[in-house]
Amino acid sequence: MATSVPLSVITPDFSRFTREAGATTWEELELSIGEDSTMTRDRTLVMFLAGVIAAAGIASDTLHAVIGAMVIAPGFQPFARTVLGLVAHSQAWRGGLRDSARAYGALLGGATVAAVLGTWLGVDALDAGHDRYLASGELVRFWSSFSWTGLVTSSAAALCGGVLVMLNRTVLTAGVMVALALVPTAALVPMALLAGQYAMAGGAGLRFLAEIALVLVGTAVAFVFKRGTDRRREVS
Repeated sequence: MATSVPLSVITPDFSRFTREAGATTWEELELSIGEDSTMTRDRTLVMFLAGVIAAAGIASDTLHAVIGAMVIAPGFQPFARTVLGLVAHSQAWRGGLRDSARAYGALLGGATVAAVLGTWLGVDALDAGHDRYLASGELVRFWSSFSWTGLVTSSAAALCGGVLVMLNRTVLTAGVMVALALVPTAALVPMALLAGQYAMAGGAGLRFLAEIALVLVGTAVAFVFKRGTDRRREVS
């Protein structure tokens, strides 16, 4: 008489983990972020092209091009990797810093190339004409200055990005990059410098650094919270 053999067995003690489909371990986080944040040649090229597109979008007064550059730029995960390494006391932060510098160096390089090309073609990218939306309107001022709405938006986006990484939903960080101002602020720096608008370049540079700080703090809050809840779960 044949006996049936179960294909799998889940013990009662383990069953509680099956209800936490979004939970990930620190090892899984480091592995997934390490894969998504490493600036390979392909990803570095994408960041370079994102800089080109963002600068061209600002110069041509094309908002959807700027948004497209923000979507395609894989610029959130390297920062998350840096913070994860610091919170978890691992060496991941070293690679995160290296890849963050490489990513945004490529972005700045692409924006510089586009700005130089625009200058060579005689395009006044930051012309203050009244018929231009990006070049003279609120968005450029928003990206090159500080406001409470901008800081609140970026803070919420940074925290949301940390939560998405924590839940292993890094594909959704493209939306986070749209809410943040990392890409357009970086693109504005070389554009403003070449146009001789040094005050705007300085404002955009400071806003870019502030965006980085908010991303680091937001992801740190999310990861520290996860660290604490994981430890309480282990104790219980």
